[in-house]
Amino acid sequence: MTGTPIQAKVAEDSLGYIKIADAFIPALKDLEAFDRIWLLYHFNKLSHITKTQSSTYRDSRIHGIFASRAPMRPNHIGMSPVRLLSIEKNIINIADVDILDETPLIDIKPYIPWADHFNVIRCGWMDEIDDTRTRDDGRFNQ
Repeated sequence: MTGTPIQAKVAEDSLGYIKIADAFIPALKDLEAFDRIWLLYHFNKLSHITKTQSSTYRDSRIHGIFASRAPMRPNHIGMSPVRLLSIEKNIINIADVDILDETPLIDIKPYIPWADHFNVIRCGWMDEIDDTRTRDDGRFNQ
């Protein structure tokens, strides 16, 4: 929705929380020791929209959906490396949130820099743009 950060990297002022079912509280053991966690989630607000090509928030040109992070994906799955602030029973407090309220969570995984960070030389069409937009401008609102 308009004003939502478009990536966790630029969402430092966005706070949120995850409420998990009590049955999964034991699954949180040792998670609090990580600075960041990956959240895999369902783009439920756009689940009826699927495109093979789309513009993006940072570029008005059309790109293949798999060459973008646009939300109108065939599988409607998103991912974000949010910052873990604390865990209190079944509530996980997070920051750097670029996910809409009440988005269904699919899974939580720890962010592990040696496994999750790669130095890259090329970044496709992103190398060609000079755009500093960091928030949803409303163009994909339905």
